[in-house]
Amino acid sequence: MDGSFEALKQWCQGVRRIRRDGDTADRAMEIAALLRQVTPTAKFAACRLDAQPRPNLAVKHEEAVGHNGAFLEQLRRQLGDFDTAQSAVVSFPLRYGETELTVLVAPVAHISRCHGFLVLGLAADMPEARRRDLNIFLDLAAELVRPYLELDNVQRVLTATTEAHRESADLVLVSDALGGIVHDLNNSLNSMMLQASLVQLKAAESLREDIAVIRHEGGQAAERLAVLQQFRELSRQSRSTTDLNTMVRDVLAADGEKLGHIQHALADRPLTLSTNTGALKRLIALLLRIASSAGRDAEIGVTTIEQNQRVQLVIEVKPGRRLDGETPAESSSVVGQIERLAAQSLARLTGAELTISVEPGTGGSLSAVWRASVNEL
Repeated sequence: MDGSFEALKQWCQGVRRIRRDGDTADRAMEIAALLRQVTPTAKFAACRLDAQPRPNLAVKHEEAVGHNGAFLEQLRRQLGDFDTAQSAVVSFPLRYGETELTVLVAPVAHISRCHGFLVLGLAADMPEARRRDLNIFLDLAAELVRPYLELDNVQRVLTATTEAHRESADLVLVSDALGGIVHDLNNSLNSMMLQASLVQLKAAESLREDIAVIRHEGGQAAERLAVLQQFRELSRQSRSTTDLNTMVRDVLAADGEKLGHIQHALADRPLTLSTNTGALKRLIALLLRIASSAGRDAEIGVTTIEQNQRVQLVIEVKPGRRLDGETPAESSSVVGQIERLAAQSLARLTGAELTISVEPGTGGSLSAVWRASVNEL
C-alpha cells in the first residue's frame, strides 16, 4: 500500500481524527503513528511540530531499530540541522553500527511558520521505484496535513496570546492577523484542490474514487473557511469617507506617549480616503507600535503626503539607546510575527500597499499608500 492513493485516503481520514486538545508532543506522536501505519515497509516514521532548541521528536519504529540507542541519538542529531524552510522532500543516509538507512524528510513549515516535518526511514537496499513512490507520498502527505497544522498553530498562538494579554487590544490584534491567514490558507487549499482535480483527470478509473475522497475533504475545509472569508468581505465593503491626517492625530493623541518620542509633519490639507475607518485606525496604531520596537527612546517621524493622486503615510524610525547588556527584541518572536501579519491583513482590508523595512534595534521605515479617491478596494 506504500505510496498509493489508498494510503493517501487513509492518511486524510486519520489526520481528521487527531486530537485537538492534546499538547504538541502528543499530537506529533499520533501523526508519527499514523504515518507508520500507512507506510508499513518503512523502518520508522517520525514527526516534529515545534521549533524549540531541543525539539520534541516523536518516533514510531520497528522493534529492532528502536532498541538501538545510537539510532535515536544519530537521528535527532541529523534532524536538528534540518532547515524547515525547505520546500521539497530531502533525503540523507543514516548510519549506526553496521546498519544503514535512507531518511526522507518533508517540511510542513508554511504560511504562519509552523516549524516541523514528517520523516520516513527506509532500508538502504529498497528498490529505487518504491523509494520514489514513498518520496512522492511523503510530499503529498505533508501538503495534506499542512492546513490542519496551520490551523492548530493559529489556535496555539491565539491561546498563548489571550493567556498572556487579556486586554481587548491584543484580542483584536490576533483577530486581524487571522483575517489575512484565512485568505492565504484558502489560496493554498484551492491550489491543492486544483492539483487533485488534474491528477483525477489523468488517473486510471480504479483510482478516481480515491482521489474524489481527497477532494471531498478539501471541499469541507473550504466550506469552513468560506464563513470567515464572507465576514471579512463584509468588513471590506463597510466604508466611509475619512481624513488620514485626522486619523493619525487621533491615534497619536491616544497612544503617542506610550510609543516613544514621535514627531509628525502632516499634509496641510485633508487627505480624503474612502475605506474601512476602524481598520485604518488600527493599521496606523499598529504601524506605530511596530516602529516603537526599534528600542528605548527611538525617534519616530510621521509624515503624510499626496502625490500623483496617491495618499501616503510614511513612518521613519531612528533606533533609540539600549542599556548595557540589553538586546533588541527578536522580530521573529510570536508577538512580532502576529503584528506584521495583522498589519498586512489590515492593509489589504483598507486598500493600502504596505512596505515594512524596520527591524528591532536598527531603525528603518514603514509606509502605506492608498489611491487618493478609492471607489473600489
